[in-house]
Amino acid sequence: MSVEPAVYRWLVLILLVAAFMVLMTSAWMTDRLIFLPDASDPGAPPTLRGGVTGEVIGEEVILEAADGVSLRAWWFDAGEGAPAVLFLHGNAGHYGHRVFQAEGMLGEGVSVLLLGYRGYGRSGVGSRPTEGGVGLDADAGYRWLAARVGGPDRLVVHGRSVGGAVAGGLLRDAEVAPAGVILESTFTDLEGIAGAVYPWLVRVLPSFLLRRIHGRFDVRGALAEFSPTPGPGPGSGPGAPGEREPPAPMPLLVIHGEADRLIPVEMGRALHEVARENPALETRPFLGVPGAGHNDLPMTMGAGYFARVGAFVRSATGEAPPTGREGRSPTPGEPPGGSGSRERSPEESPGPGSP
Repeated sequence: MSVEPAVYRWLVLILLVAAFMVLMTSAWMTDRLIFLPDASDPGAPPTLRGGVTGEVIGEEVILEAADGVSLRAWWFDAGEGAPAVLFLHGNAGHYGHRVFQAEGMLGEGVSVLLLGYRGYGRSGVGSRPTEGGVGLDADAGYRWLAARVGGPDRLVVHGRSVGGAVAGGLLRDAEVAPAGVILESTFTDLEGIAGAVYPWLVRVLPSFLLRRIHGRFDVRGALAEFSPTPGPGPGSGPGAPGEREPPAPMPLLVIHGEADRLIPVEMGRALHEVARENPALETRPFLGVPGAGHNDLPMTMGAGYFARVGAFVRSATGEAPPTGREGRSPTPGEPPGGSGSRERSPEESPGPGSP
């Protein structure tokens, strides 16, 4: 029995559409839509203003992820005993484009590790970033920084945009929670951001295909399920079966630009509401920044940005406010990071579907 040409064409079209839908919801494709790495060489880490001496020489750190990928990070040490931030950047550019973040935090007396995900800059050369891969990268940076500053209780994880999703995964998988977490311009989950960026795709895809991306980069789920490991009780130790003390709630700060047209501010508010329902989190008031978009939040907020972030880090780690040159906040009207900031690169490249 022969097939009519018109029927044949319809069959081919249906198969092509089905293949396209399967491809668009595959891990291979979603990772390529999310991550837009810049593999150019960022050069050597610069010397920045700040810290105890007023000048901090950047140090390149070589890390190894659990799967053997060799990573690069830039370490800026504000001085002995200073609290630290593990900064997890967004989907585009590389760690060298976030130098202004490090300089601003140094001005607040906070050390910073700018982590390079695999495929970004000189980090993980030859590797492609994936959700699972950058999770391993974040874990490597977290472990290194905790050892460097004396434990996870001396550091805060700060994730911006996709970096906030990476921070959510770290929060879910870390054996010991950090002193605090900052989620800046972060989406709820991959399914949610797909609906915001590609509303037409969500409308036409069958529910069983949407479930292929459900649960990926699930920040909302990580906040709802967060439960830190209890600490040792007063009667614990070798040979002492003392009860383990319930851990104190972990401080969380959610920041979002109210004019963000890539990741809507409603997603930041949704994360904040979920966190408030979890008694294991000490959720600070939502920080919405009027007029700030996705790429310009620190610049729009101005002098108050690093002051607010620095205050949160010190509060979460139990650190006293800085004094003198160690903790110089920008003066009113000065751009964040001080007059010596070297970078004003946008955090993300808002390409198609790239949170």
